[in-house]
Amino acid sequence: MAMRTRLTWQQEKCLQNYFGGKRFCLLYKASVQKFSHQNLLCTCENQGPTMIVVYSEKCVIGMYLKEGFQGKDVSITIFALQETGFSLCAKGPDSPYLLFHKRKTNDFSILLDEKAVIVSSAICKMLQLTAPHNVIPIQECEAFRCEGKFAQINLLKALPYLLGDI
Repeated sequence: MAMRTRLTWQQEKCLQNYFGGKRFCLLYKASVQKFSHQNLLCTCENQGPTMIVVYSEKCVIGMYLKEGFQGKDVSITIFALQETGFSLCAKGPDSPYLLFHKRKTNDFSILLDEKAVIVSSAICKMLQLTAPHNVIPIQECEAFRCEGKFAQINLLKALPYLLGDI
């Protein structure tokens, strides 16, 4: 069974426009592959630029990791899509692996096992989110590999050379 994203066409276009015309390839869907940070991390490791999206009752919250999941701190952009529009904030360098665990110093965490996102008051304000006790329950989580808009075209051009005389 093929996985399909819950992003609407309009939401996907909004994200593509902001992130430079990237094409999103669905790698992980929690309702299919289990609400497990281990499953998500194993699936997303070494996939290049990655976007994690969680769906709450009222909005879509996500983070974009331009450098993907690596063993080092990377810059992270957190965003929210709501009926009122698109908002974002840049988060300083952090370990993408630690964003899926509770930490005293963490201002943003996706806790898949608890089906919740922890968001600091400061980030809630920047993203114009309402989060009672800084916790937002989630219904779904998806992870996408973000490919350059010309990656598919270049691959198609190279395909005959890669296949040779098969």
